Amino acid sequence: MWPQSRLGTEATSSGRNIASDPHNLRAIIPTTNTSRLNRYFVTGSGEVGYTIGSDQYYPGDAHRGDVARILLYMAVRYKDILSLTQNPTGTEMGDIRVLYNWHLEDPVDDFEIQRNNVIHSHQGNRNPFIDHPEYFQPVWEYFMQQAGLQAQAIETMKNTIASYELNATRYVELERQYI
Repeated sequence: MWPQSRLGTEATSSGRNIASDPHNLRAIIPTTNTSRLNRYFVTGSGEVGYTIGSDQYYPGDAHRGDVARILLYMAVRYKDILSLTQNPTGTEMGDIRVLYNWHLEDPVDDFEIQRNNVIHSHQGNRNPFIDHPEYFQPVWEYFMQQAGLQAQAIETMKNTIASYELNATRYVELERQYI
């Protein structure tokens, strides 16, 4: 999910590292992997994944929740190396703003649970966002805050409310003029 080119290291056969973490790996059709390359994930729609522009990729409706949980796991597990942001560069990945909706729209399924169990038996750790989907929101909010997006969203909401209140007042004043 997090391409090797954005990890800053390569998987090796001699030891475990960030690039060989099985939680980050998914079986995929080779042509899909070729079209995805190191593009970061963004919003879209449809059952099948596809590229958007030159540097973005939508994983498909059936996989977007899985992607969100994997990306958040990787950002937590390797927090000193990886990060989630709005406009990814370097080792950053994913448009963090879409991940929470993806998590809700594509809930944990039996495949993810089984995959998590197999990885646990091999690696000894689990993706907590599969075992406890309720953990996703507070951790996602933390990353939103780290990316400076929570403050931006709150400011946008305040501006929208202020604009609405201003317009509501104008409409009342106009109505009084014509009565």
